[in-house]
Amino acid sequence: MCLGIHSSSETIVSTTVLSHSSLQLSALDAKHPLLRIRAALRANLTRLWPTRHKPLCPPAHGALVDAAALELSGLQPGPVLVLYLPKHFLPHLESLATMTPVVRTHPDVSLLRDVAYLSWSVPAAGGAHAPTVWVKLSELADVLMPAEPEPQRDFLQVLFVAEAQVQVGGFRVDAGLRARGSAALGRCEAPVTRHTPENLDRARRKADLYSERPWFLMPYELRNEYARLEVVLAPVCWMRQD
Repeated sequence: MCLGIHSSSETIVSTTVLSHSSLQLSALDAKHPLLRIRAALRANLTRLWPTRHKPLCPPAHGALVDAAALELSGLQPGPVLVLYLPKHFLPHLESLATMTPVVRTHPDVSLLRDVAYLSWSVPAAGGAHAPTVWVKLSELADVLMPAEPEPQRDFLQVLFVAEAQVQVGGFRVDAGLRARGSAALGRCEAPVTRHTPENLDRARRKADLYSERPWFLMPYELRNEYARLEVVLAPVCWMRQD
């Protein structure tokens, strides 16, 4: 999905200088791209979703934006992933900024399809569920695993935003990450045949109640063999500057 952000009518554009790799949204002009992108995402994603009875906007959402369009000094040329996260991620922004996400696959609630995700997860104390954000790998595939002869990108810049705080970070995109991503996308293209009819029937009823990916609409508790997670899915749109 591609959305447009309108350029400011000002002929002189001020550039915000990143200080200590973080900044406050409150320090930005009301027409700053970071604020306009957030407003565009919320307007596009807020709707009456199946299984819900009121308009909702996913609690996490993201955009891929060219660095030059963000009007922030200190970013390197190229695409930047901007992730707007719920407020409970605020204490974890610095940790997220230095993480390399994990490639993982997870079935939809109906068990009919597996989906590949990039996953950032911060440790939780006292047995609590670990705050986790997922991005569908397919939405970043053109950036992380471009088709030849595109040059391979070795680092993806990420801005993590929660409440009024913006933390600048990113992760290395090496051959191992690209290989894991390609393998995960390949596995998810295969039909899912490992479930019994009884399990599929129970899963279908659950999907009717909660939707195929409830982690898209709310923080959703999941358990795997390694940890207990509280997952939000950030849909990512490509943003072009008009």
